[in-house]
Amino acid sequence: PIGGGYSILSLSGVYKSFFRLLVDGEQLLGTGVIRWKYSRDINRFGWWLYAIWINPDFRGKGLGVVLMEELFNELREKHVKRVYLTVRNNNSIAINLYNKLGFVTIKENSIYKVMQYEL
Repeated sequence: PIGGGYSILSLSGVYKSFFRLLVDGEQLLGTGVIRWKYSRDINRFGWWLYAIWINPDFRGKGLGVVLMEELFNELREKHVKRVYLTVRNNNSIAINLYNKLGFVTIKENSIYKVMQYEL
């Protein structure tokens, strides 16, 4: 268990991907995926975050920060220096979280932003 009695369940997948579930007992609180992939947005391979999701019934309780810190810790253990994600421009809640954590926008179009975080 981590702070608040929550647990992180870890699954390693194919294609250098890692899946995390934030749970409280049998209740799913959040999800996150780390994946190594090539992206045209940055014109190279890099580590990307996907499926960052917090159960709507538990939003506003700091669980997004808990989940992101767990993902960052996984990346630090692998000696990763930076991670990327994309977020839709209309997802102000997620953008606020990412900005609060220190992500910076490195590319933007009318639909989404590409954000980068230095570990």
